[in-house]
Amino acid sequence: MTIISINNRANLLYSIMKNWHCYFISRCSRFFLFFLLFLSISCSTTYRSMISHSNSSIRLSSNAGDQIGLLLGFPLVIMLSPVTMIMAAEQNDEHAAWLPLAPAIFLRRGCGILFGMPAWLMSAGWSEKSFQKQDDLVKFYCFPNTIHLGHFPANQVQEGIVTLSNPSANPASVGTVRTTCGCLITKLSTREIPAHGQISLTVQIPPEGVSGAFIHLVFIEIGGETGIVEIDGEAIPLATVTPQQVLNAGTLTAGRPYRQEFLITTAEPVRFEEPVTEEAEAVLEKQSGTRSRLTVTWTPGRESTLFRHTILLPVVSPPGWKPVKIVIHGRVLSQSGVKP
Repeated sequence: MTIISINNRANLLYSIMKNWHCYFISRCSRFFLFFLLFLSISCSTTYRSMISHSNSSIRLSSNAGDQIGLLLGFPLVIMLSPVTMIMAAEQNDEHAAWLPLAPAIFLRRGCGILFGMPAWLMSAGWSEKSFQKQDDLVKFYCFPNTIHLGHFPANQVQEGIVTLSNPSANPASVGTVRTTCGCLITKLSTREIPAHGQISLTVQIPPEGVSGAFIHLVFIEIGGETGIVEIDGEAIPLATVTPQQVLNAGTLTAGRPYRQEFLITTAEPVRFEEPVTEEAEAVLEKQSGTRSRLTVTWTPGRESTLFRHTILLPVVSPPGWKPVKIVIHGRVLSQSGVKP
């Protein structure tokens, strides 16, 4: 048994030595395939992380390499098209469609990584230096990050209070406070936040400042950092106007009467005064406790091309509401089709 085992091993060794090139190519091809698979996965992950990196230098350089690789890839696609078309003939429809573009895709990702890698390595060194100076930076916290106002009548003042905390050992100064809507009013108790101290920020919505559901943001800049506070809720208006509170009448013909009806629906019984308007005639007819119909008639003249009429409905009860405002706008043409 021992002699047979030694002979088998010797024959195997002799076979490997005789056909060493085939054995080497077989082993290398397997290793190369596994290496390509690993490289493709790594490149795809690295490529995606670089083009969406938070550091602008890495993101911009990687995107520049991405575009350069795409430009260089299309000539390569044309040059290798005979080979890729032959390979695509053996694949299914999905793979056959993408296979001719494979050289451009790989070159695009490769250039994106190649251009983004130096910036990534440099930013790693910068981040290490900046990490050593973290104690010198001022960080702050906003609480709460979201203010939910819920449902409320639009004529009521709404406000929320945000606490700005400074946990660092250095005092901080509040810079710019910006909002995404001019309807928000912000008030700081003070602009200086002492070390390990806090101040308050009041965000206020004036009466009838908003209408309907809303989501607005407040941006607070302190020491190079920006905090974001979200404010949401729904302001319930007194009246809903159908078809629209600001209506585009389009193009009207001079001398031809114009008539438009509006349906006014209120959330509670409302008593209006007579409509207030300048040129147009407006008649308000009450249909029920919460429904009224407003009829507006007007004959456009020849002296104006653009018009804008405002109709106001003063509110008698309930008190505390501004007049309901309805606007009709458009333009006037003469009967011959020429602007008067």
